[in-house]
Amino acid sequence: MRLRLNLSGMVVAALLLAVVVIPTFFLIIISFWRYADYDMTPALTLSNYARLIEDDTYFSLLLQSVAVSAAAATAATALGGASAYAILRLPQPVRMPVLIALAAPFLVGEVLRLVGLRGLLDPASAFAAAIHSWGYTYPSWLMFSDQATALGIVQSWVTVPVILCYASLSNTLGRYEAIAASLGARPGHIISRILLPLNLPAVAASFVVVLIAGFTSALPADALGGARGANLPVAIGTVIKDTANWPFGAVLCLLLLLASAASAFTLLRLVGRWAR
Repeated sequence: MRLRLNLSGMVVAALLLAVVVIPTFFLIIISFWRYADYDMTPALTLSNYARLIEDDTYFSLLLQSVAVSAAAATAATALGGASAYAILRLPQPVRMPVLIALAAPFLVGEVLRLVGLRGLLDPASAFAAAIHSWGYTYPSWLMFSDQATALGIVQSWVTVPVILCYASLSNTLGRYEAIAASLGARPGHIISRILLPLNLPAVAASFVVVLIAGFTSALPADALGGARGANLPVAIGTVIKDTANWPFGAVLCLLLLLASAASAFTLLRLVGRWAR
């Protein structure tokens, strides 16, 4: 038994070393290199960090990214939890096919899904033409805005809350709902006071996954947000692609990494305290 635990620990440690520790270590090293005229030189300089502190644009983009992703994570978690609850209300033979049908789009690349969503929301699309034909004004915020970026994040990651909440609710819904209903509890009280606390880890995990995936991905903001919906990952891509400034790009990546770790740690600690 002890040998199995040691082997498992070694596998986990090796995975973390290869996926997290070593890339982060080299990211830190590159962040101290000197950059000039599309060329970087190994050195020890704080000029990249000084640029980050002096220019508050990137901190503003980070805050904007977190705010948009938090709104998207809230919507995706609520939608995913409600969908999981609705699926579990269906007859047993129908549940798995419906769940697979909802999860199937997740197997398609994120780029393809966002291109499809952009084709739907574009002001020149058939959807917009239908709205105009009904006598309504097409909402301008559906494209090239923070709201459009949030829609892209929800569309890209809503499957995660559906699956996590379905797996969690399937272990608690039948037993506790029947007991509470037999004691006269109302459906709203059953959901808010019994099902939600019992399934809080799944809800919190869903929120954290969508939040971090949202503000660390450039695709939704790049495809739907435009100039008004830009976020920090888009700025990182611009710095690296347009100027080849890898040292400063490394600094911005470290900022994003710290924000992700701090967000996950804070949220999970708050959930842990509330669960007690």
